[in-house]
Amino acid sequence: MAEELNVHLIDHPLIQHKLTLMREKETGTKDFRELLEEIAMLMTYEITRDFPLKDKAIETPVAKCTGKVLAGKKVGVQKDSSALAALEGDSKDLADTFGNLTQYADYNTAFMDLTAGAIDAVAIDIGVANYEIGQRGSGYKILDDYLSTEQYAVGFKLGNTELRDIVQKDMDALAKDGTVDKIAAVYADFGIPESLCIGKDQ
Repeated sequence: MAEELNVHLIDHPLIQHKLTLMREKETGTKDFRELLEEIAMLMTYEITRDFPLKDKAIETPVAKCTGKVLAGKKVGVQKDSSALAALEGDSKDLADTFGNLTQYADYNTAFMDLTAGAIDAVAIDIGVANYEIGQRGSGYKILDDYLSTEQYAVGFKLGNTELRDIVQKDMDALAKDGTVDKIAAVYADFGIPESLCIGKDQ
């Protein structure tokens, strides 16, 4: 069965105008990037037009009234990622509380929407999160709670126990003498030391 695509046609005059400016051969790199960011912002308004709302009682400087706010949190996640698998599996109850779960082709686009305010959070692997935030500076926060945990291993051809045992022996030795921890410390900004399971009691 062919995958059903959810296509949203955006033909806003401002987007068409800026797209034309961006495509002109005379447009420099700086202007191209600025126009791209402006188009992304405008697209956000169009794409989020039908997000559900709920009433919220507020008090203005003049009087009390009832306003509208978005219902539930808007969360982004990369398509076919382990984070999406977690939200569709063990953490489905959490995902059901979201106002909207948007799947992105890549996390760069998700972070653009996060910066623009189109979404409230991004569900992402801890290592990738640390890298992405490290590239963007302050203004982001990683929550203490995890959606799920998973382990990775080295695979060998079935029956090749000789090579498996050699590699396992060397990896155990590197973990025991502290080499693994030293290498991991180089990538501490990406959360690697906390992600390691080799040499640790499971």
